[in-house]
Amino acid sequence: MSLFKGKNIKFSIIKKSSTIYKDELPEINLPKPDKNILALLNIKWEYKGGKLSFKPDISVFSEFNNITINTMICPDNESNVKGRAQSICIELVDNKGKSEKVEISKESNLINYPKGKLENLDFENGKEIKFWNQVTPISNIRIPMVLYNDIDLKNIKKCNIIFDRTNSGDLLFESIMVD
Repeated sequence: MSLFKGKNIKFSIIKKSSTIYKDELPEINLPKPDKNILALLNIKWEYKGGKLSFKPDISVFSEFNNITINTMICPDNESNVKGRAQSICIELVDNKGKSEKVEISKESNLINYPKGKLENLDFENGKEIKFWNQVTPISNIRIPMVLYNDIDLKNIKKCNIIFDRTNSGDLLFESIMVD
């Protein structure tokens, strides 16, 4: 967790311990091909202005076409307004401290609120098991690198995920990468 720094957010890594995530995973229903996910980054915010910062594994972004994010809404959390998509910004900071951010707009419907509802499925060892009754889709979001035209993409030192577009939310990130 020392790789990440948070401001006005709560975040944690949810790791898969066996064939299911046990008590750590929110009540989501992953599509079959995605059941092999080993870990998810869970980020929660309660008001605008939160930020998660991290140093990327590489600094030369100019060799790539996109930033690709695989994420999903935690539908069972009341901080996500039912039926509404989420919106965040991805900010890159170069080694001179110059930054530029691109919004992943809620109008684009890329981080959609999934259909369905929370249901009680069964009991395991006397404990009630709840799951979202529909598949919780993972959104694949691509941000073209050409949108970051005012910074030095050959020398990126920091990435920020900024939560300043919606009042609250709860997202799970499977991956953030350049391609």
